[in-house]
Amino acid sequence: MNNIYIGPNVKKFGLVQYQVFLNGLPDYIYDLMQKYQELELLICDTDEFLQKVSLTSLPGTIYYKAYEKLKDKKFLNERNVK
Repeated sequence: MNNIYIGPNVKKFGLVQYQVFLNGLPDYIYDLMQKYQELELLICDTDEFLQKVSLTSLPGTIYYKAYEKLKDKKFLNERNVK
């Protein structure tokens, strides 16, 4: 299964918007998803890309809220990301 990250660039995580993961996710992504549940919403199957990416810019959706949280440096710093 191929996945794509539809969130904002997050240098601390090594994530780049629209980054594609071939044949599953690396272990470090699973570790990040345990600490930052928002990531789970922003990594989807490539087949769902068009549907889900549009929801990241639609206020009120859980995808929009997750996207905005990961853009917020205060949110990331509160979680002691190194």
